[in-house]
Amino acid sequence: MTFEQTVNLVQQWAFARGLSDADPAKQLLKLTEELGETVSAFIKGNGDGVIDGLGDMLVVMTVFCLQYGLDLAECFELAYEEIKERQGAVINGTFVKNQDIYDGSTIVVDDWEDK
Repeated sequence: MTFEQTVNLVQQWAFARGLSDADPAKQLLKLTEELGETVSAFIKGNGDGVIDGLGDMLVVMTVFCLQYGLDLAECFELAYEEIKERQGAVINGTFVKNQDIYDGSTIVVDDWEDK
């Protein structure tokens, strides 16, 4: 099954349950709940829980997009277009944009360490 087919099935599922006309703000709250569950699974080394959580977040994002009149794939493509030329550095395992590292000639992140 393709990603697009799965998105269509999730949209049909949402329509059948009356979620298509529900409050999108509730989906954003649900997204934070699912993120928390995913983080918890990751911290515990529960790979199956991480997979489940990522899938749940995609379901919630798909329903949110349906409710808000957005196309999930288009949002993803636009995000890629925004980052594809971005320059920066990996600091402690996280990519940080140049503009967030330097503020003019002053280094904003000069002695960053994990705490």
